[in-house]
Amino acid sequence: MSPSANESEEMIVGISNLISNSTTGLWEDFPVGSYSIVRNPVLTFDQNIIWPDGGTQPSTDIRINWLNCPFSYRQIQDSDKGEAIYYSIIAFWTALGLATSLIYISKYWSLSFPIIQDKREIKFRDWLAVFSLLIETLQLLALSPEFIHSKISNGFDYISGNLANTTTYYSKIFWPGIYTALIVCLVMLIFNLLLIFKIEEKSRLSFLVVACGIAKELLPHISNLFFISVINSLFSLFRCTKGTSLNVLDSFLYGDCNYFCWKDLHLLFAVLALISLPFFIPSAILWRPYYESLSSDKNIYCNEHYLIAKSIIQIVAITLKSTIGNYSNSLYSLLYIFCLTLFLAYSIFYKPYNYNRMNLWALLSILAVMWSSILSSIYSLANSSIFIWVHLLSFGWLCLAVFGYAFQERFYPNFLYSVQGKDISLFFRFEFSTKIKPDEVSEAVKNKYSVIDSSSRFDSANKDLSFIS
Repeated sequence: MSPSANESEEMIVGISNLISNSTTGLWEDFPVGSYSIVRNPVLTFDQNIIWPDGGTQPSTDIRINWLNCPFSYRQIQDSDKGEAIYYSIIAFWTALGLATSLIYISKYWSLSFPIIQDKREIKFRDWLAVFSLLIETLQLLALSPEFIHSKISNGFDYISGNLANTTTYYSKIFWPGIYTALIVCLVMLIFNLLLIFKIEEKSRLSFLVVACGIAKELLPHISNLFFISVINSLFSLFRCTKGTSLNVLDSFLYGDCNYFCWKDLHLLFAVLALISLPFFIPSAILWRPYYESLSSDKNIYCNEHYLIAKSIIQIVAITLKSTIGNYSNSLYSLLYIFCLTLFLAYSIFYKPYNYNRMNLWALLSILAVMWSSILSSIYSLANSSIFIWVHLLSFGWLCLAVFGYAFQERFYPNFLYSVQGKDISLFFRFEFSTKIKPDEVSEAVKNKYSVIDSSSRFDSANKDLSFIS
């Protein structure tokens, strides 16, 4: 029987808890509440729900949109004015970021670094370059289409510092993500002011001199680690695309429906975000390549054009995910894969690093992200077991890892070595044992430190870094 419209609105739907009985092997259902669209709240529970972990409290990764809002679900409607403001703000800051990147890439950085072809001692900053490549890969994964498994996706988000995406699953992280983004912007502002006004040269206060040194070291890494998360989080502050009426002041914050937009607390944070974005975006894009021209105590350098191109790809991906990604995951998947393809072609043409092994893994990291994006896109359209796609993802990444290792061992020799320190145990044995002779100690020390000739190492380093002067 097909009920009428009025009957369907007044109809109460029972909610049952389906539990598997391990003794009988059968499923049993227990009534726990009811649902009615005309009531407020729409859900009423008479009994505690037994969740999969056996407890009565819901897991922290469960979010039911609009359930705990201070208004009825039936009042929610699209806010055309809220959407117009949201898209206008994103379009403006995206245009600013792209314009800044194009100015930087066309006028300021055209330096090239000689490819490393001789043995050198690896430095701490070289390890930072390797770590940055790993973070870059995780950031690209965090921007990829909705991942095959939400917990895997959230893991990439947390590790890469992309806290904004985790609000899809953890509503409690929304405001801490906003606070973090604003604090990062404030720290970058203070550091930039210290360097712009050359406080290090003008001040005699030791703590200001130390602060300037810390600023030079941290600004590039802050720009890399928090670039996506800050922009994504501040963009989410303007997502007021739903409301309880056509009035823009009745639109509510998508990340937390307890706050109405453009008044009270939201207005304060919106103003702070509007002040922070025009400063943060150009500053973060600038410091990525500028760091390469300042830093000399390292061997691995990154092409400035590549760094700015990476900023462009990330800005475009953030924009697409914040707009098209909210409505069509499939369309966003195709556009993101297209962007990654362009980025891959650019990385092949303009070598990202002056070290062939790093160039190889930079390309493979992009391919790994493309592989996961392709599988996620197909999975969203296919009706099959999730384990098939997880296995395909793992198999593809394993093949890329094996290929990369075999290729670098065959074609790209390792020119960076760690100089081993003194063998302390050998000295102790020499001191307390009669079996170790002085000649053995001196020979062991000689062998350990003959891996790299120090004079030739520093001569080659000075030669390669002569462009800085």
